[in-house]
Amino acid sequence: MNSLQEFFTTQSISSTLLYVCLVAFSGSLLGKIKYKGVGAGVAGVLFTGLLVAHFGAPIDVHTLHFLRDFGLILFVYSVGLSMGPRFLSSFKKDGLLLNVFAAAIVLGGFGIACLIYRFTNMSPAAVVGILCGAVTNTPSLGAAQEVLASQGADAATIAQTGMAYAITYPFGILGIIISMLLLRVIFRIQVPAEMKDYTQSSGSRDITQQNEQIDKANISSVFIGIFAGILLGSIPIYFPGLPAPAKLGLAGGPLLVAIILGNRGRIGKLSFYITPGVSDFMRELGIILFLACVGLLSGGQFVETIRHGGWQWMLYGVAVTLIPIMVVGIIARLMKVNYLKICGLLAGSMTDPPALEFANGIAPVQAQAAAYAMVYPLTMFLRILLAQLFILITTGF
Repeated sequence: MNSLQEFFTTQSISSTLLYVCLVAFSGSLLGKIKYKGVGAGVAGVLFTGLLVAHFGAPIDVHTLHFLRDFGLILFVYSVGLSMGPRFLSSFKKDGLLLNVFAAAIVLGGFGIACLIYRFTNMSPAAVVGILCGAVTNTPSLGAAQEVLASQGADAATIAQTGMAYAITYPFGILGIIISMLLLRVIFRIQVPAEMKDYTQSSGSRDITQQNEQIDKANISSVFIGIFAGILLGSIPIYFPGLPAPAKLGLAGGPLLVAIILGNRGRIGKLSFYITPGVSDFMRELGIILFLACVGLLSGGQFVETIRHGGWQWMLYGVAVTLIPIMVVGIIARLMKVNYLKICGLLAGSMTDPPALEFANGIAPVQAQAAAYAMVYPLTMFLRILLAQLFILITTGF
């Protein structure tokens, strides 16, 4: 009995894996609970992770970082493969307009962060953490911390950035989902009608139906694609005046490689197609691992930080999250943009895989995933660059 108790209360890789599984299982059940047709969905895993970590679950941080990143890679790679066959044709049709909307969302959040810094006594480190967490963009957080470190910031200052990120991140995910629901209520949107409109305008069958004609791939093609995606995401891209290079990261690199491979279908005798069932499994496993780890990593000091003023960070984060996406979402709908595309646009503009998963659950078509992929590359670059630019401006570099 003592050995069993010690296993649950001592930090180790085994106990960490146990708690990840507990959070994934209980969070998935929580997400299935609905009230008047609305439920937390996959975000239930995040909330359960925060709760378990709050009660002191002993976790190995390095193990959680690995599982979080691996889950993210699985998710974005499966999404990229599924949308690849239709990506280029969709981009030619309305990719420019969607990217304009996405850029407006990014710049809107950046402007609000500048106003927060201008009219409060918050430090640049805390504000940039809010900016990164409220838009659920981890690479921008890393870029901002790298700039702070290059300027000689101490460990406490850099840690403050991470804490602000953790405080605002959960609502960053929830806020996008709320905005999708609000837009549906405001404009009295009927999802079947939006599905019909998308299907008619696309002029083709759904991707999963097309792919049933293609031979199955062996598992090695998946790892080859992920390998190439990680390499691509690790390539530094330098911009004049910025000390830290931009990168696509572990999300952007695999996503772009998967889109390319999914569009080509095969190279020589090597097929990159995976069956819809395998794709769905990879996507769901990946996003559950990602959210479980984010919750466990953020929950330990979550409540304590809120009690000591962190609730203000959360309120500012709500503004950075909701105002730009609601304004742009309303404008896009007034311009007769398909609701399902708007949902993908909002998720992509925040580089938010959980929001994409929620959007995908609204209707079984590729409109959401295609819009997400169209705006993701530009959004990722802007998020990383503006986070670094914010530090450079506010610290008088």
